[in-house]
Amino acid sequence: MLVVKLSQGMARQNTQRLLELADLVDAPLRHAPEFIWDDVMPDGAKIHGKWDHSLVAFQGDRIVGLALGYERSADDPHSESYGLYAVSELHLSLLAVDPLHQGVGIGKTLLFYFARAAIRSPFYWSLPGPIGYIGLTTDAENNEGPQRLYRSFGLEEVGRQPRSGVNKIIMRAPLGAIEASSAYKKLALVVGSA
Repeated sequence: MLVVKLSQGMARQNTQRLLELADLVDAPLRHAPEFIWDDVMPDGAKIHGKWDHSLVAFQGDRIVGLALGYERSADDPHSESYGLYAVSELHLSLLAVDPLHQGVGIGKTLLFYFARAAIRSPFYWSLPGPIGYIGLTTDAENNEGPQRLYRSFGLEEVGRQPRSGVNKIIMRAPLGAIEASSAYKKLALVVGSA
């Protein structure tokens, strides 16, 4: 398996395959395919750092895993969701693995590289000061496997929020807790400092 940074050009060339993977965890993306290759959210909001933080995993010449991430600044203190997004974070918006390749560590490896990049270089142009956290939002029901994976990296539930009729869990962890997690440490030994 090879993990590489997702470029905008690669995303444009592989939009259909990336949509297939994204569809596994976020069906509404089929209605906004430009989200895969653009740096604008379906609602028009600019996504900062998407091409710096998103990754794909290849098995041979086939893309088998996708991690989309971006720099998320803290919500306005007056917004409805401020308590849930009160800190700036590197946000993992999507982690998907081809069903034929699940259970062999691809998701774990993508999450490791996503976290390692933030730990090694926590300063980004779109956020004031260093990134101190990684956060994500995931389905609350029928999603035990991914939740277990995220917890193994030290992420903890910080809140819940209904979105599009689905209960979502907001998870977050300081970079230090992720680096200290057993899952991160084990993979760091395997991949070394490369």
